[in-house]
Amino acid sequence: MIAHRGTEALWVIIGRWELDLLYHQLFRAELGGTDFQRVPSGGPTACVWELLAINHERQAWVEHVLRRPADPDVAAYLAATVQIPAPAPSTATHVPPGTRPVGAREGKMTPDRLRAFGDARARGDVALMSFMTDDCEYSASVGPEPGRTYRGRDEVRQGSIDLLAYDAGGESRDGVRDERGTAQWSYVFRQPDGGSREGLGCDLFRFRGDKIVKRDAYRKALG
Repeated sequence: MIAHRGTEALWVIIGRWELDLLYHQLFRAELGGTDFQRVPSGGPTACVWELLAINHERQAWVEHVLRRPADPDVAAYLAATVQIPAPAPSTATHVPPGTRPVGAREGKMTPDRLRAFGDARARGDVALMSFMTDDCEYSASVGPEPGRTYRGRDEVRQGSIDLLAYDAGGESRDGVRDERGTAQWSYVFRQPDGGSREGLGCDLFRFRGDKIVKRDAYRKALG
């Protein structure tokens, strides 16, 4: 397990070896919190500092286990340690948009990444917040105004939880063009009599780099 306090969040990587293959999952929590959510596919994998620890694990696994198939020394592998230098502020990773070092290249939203956001939404997985900027805004398709507006990560996270609870199941079709994108989605609502009805809607997105800064949702009212 790797635990890392980044500049925008807490990150935990949980990994396991199966022979010469590494399987790992990434989890994220807000700074000051402990509500870790799994980062969905299409999100980040590891930062450059976490890769130092992963490389150490690789070297120790190769030396003490893979090169000794007849008598693997698992105890020596578990006892192996590594010293990782503290990153300089200007090279810290997982940096929120707008605070990257001058000249640093920011990612770009892609159809696959937006589709991963849609997959997390369809699963009812609040880890979709890993795709949002810290100053994000979400205009929901239900509530007053019409449609309640949430601003900032904490409000948007709560709004996402509320809407994920409101909707159930679903699928989406997504599109990205430069700094804007769209998603058409549908959800199936179960009725008390055992039947179901389908809700249709769309999201209009505005991106900053590879993250969503504005999500504006619309829903078609069904009888």
